[in-house]
Amino acid sequence: MTTNEYDSLLSSPDYEFIDTNPKLGPHIDSLFLGGSKAYGLDTPESDTDIRGFATRTAEDILIGRDFGTVVENNTDTTIYSFDKFVHLLVDANPNIIEFLGLKDDAYIRVGQAGRLLLDNADAFITKRVGATFGGYALAQLNRIENAMTRGGEENDTRCKHMARSLNHAVMSFPKKFEKTFDKVSFNASADFDPVDATEISLLMDVHGDKVPIKEFAAMSAELSQIVREYDKLTNRNKKRDAKHLAKHMSHLIRLYHMGTEILNGEGVITNREVAGDAELLRNIKTGKYMNDDGTVDKSFFEIVEEESASFDEAKKATRLPDKADIARINDIIVNVNATIIRWK
Repeated sequence: MTTNEYDSLLSSPDYEFIDTNPKLGPHIDSLFLGGSKAYGLDTPESDTDIRGFATRTAEDILIGRDFGTVVENNTDTTIYSFDKFVHLLVDANPNIIEFLGLKDDAYIRVGQAGRLLLDNADAFITKRVGATFGGYALAQLNRIENAMTRGGEENDTRCKHMARSLNHAVMSFPKKFEKTFDKVSFNASADFDPVDATEISLLMDVHGDKVPIKEFAAMSAELSQIVREYDKLTNRNKKRDAKHLAKHMSHLIRLYHMGTEILNGEGVITNREVAGDAELLRNIKTGKYMNDDGTVDKSFFEIVEEESASFDEAKKATRLPDKADIARINDIIVNVNATIIRWK
């Protein structure tokens, strides 16, 4: 879109809330595209997702009040406070870190605060990307694998992918249960059932020593929820949901690709035409890896295996810093907020 097209869109009645909301209006610093248009994967039917952030008023800064996030669902618009936006950047939130690597024509407006963030993008790029992009990818995979069918060879594949999802979830346990996790270990696998050796089943090895029951119950509940999501699988509405499912499939591979690029030191490349995988992602999104009955073709999971392995290797080999450059980031926050207070 051109500058004039952006101006025309934002001046339409649908976006009037930006001007009328007292937290936004003149406080908007930066606006940019999100979703398929940011990725260069849009079609004529694609919505225009707008993201952005607004600085706080001098009064809000001085009394420590933060509006957090304004969401307008009718236009798929999400505006964050500057301070929350920075926090999400530090946390390597995949939906927010995209701001650092957009094509020029995807930035609708970039103010003083936005320019400071872009000029200091490297302060936010850390190993944390491995956890956040991996976690978001896992969430997409959990949705996708609900489309796997049961029985025979399909059951073998289903158990294999379920085991991987469970083990991915366990990788987040050290942070969630840091006081307890060293006392217990979990490892899921797809193997012959110890009772019926003719059938592959989903199995879990559990080892522990004096584990607090509350912590153990919380870990077990999280793993059980993943299994329950699979068990909700039915054959109804598969064709109707195929388009939505294909979108999750495309997001999954994109997350692995972007995460791997960042971990390998290539920076944030939001537009996938620039990155070079747009054709693959479009093919996935338009159903190339869907079966006629609306289920996911096995060949897609071969792609997932390959991209997951590349992502995991990048996590192990990355030279990114462990933590964000908080001193430099705090200087940006102070600079922006102090300027607003002086204007007051």
